[in-house]
Amino acid sequence: MPTGLKYDSMTLMKTLSRSHWILRKHAPLMVGLFLTVYFSYHIVYGARSFTQLRALEAEVALRDQELFEVRSDREMQESKVRMMRPGSLSRDLLEERARVVLGYKRSDEFLLLGN
Repeated sequence: MPTGLKYDSMTLMKTLSRSHWILRKHAPLMVGLFLTVYFSYHIVYGARSFTQLRALEAEVALRDQELFEVRSDREMQESKVRMMRPGSLSRDLLEERARVVLGYKRSDEFLLLGN
């Protein structure tokens, strides 16, 4: 047996046995801690996380606003079309459209050209 060894085989076996017992005792705790950290990270930053949910909610709100604007514009256009039908012809609308399309104006009016 070499004389330079600090521990003999019996002490080494006791130390290994004790560290194995400590690992076995704390293994469920370490696995639970790992799973908690893993799932917490993915809840906050994953593909289906709360941050992604907030981004999608913001996009839905933006699309709802666009939908509202498009619907109101469509309703306005449909209203103008209804007023141009033969049964419900509006004289003011007819005059306005004739002036725009044909370029008519009265002598006391000014023509403002837009972009």
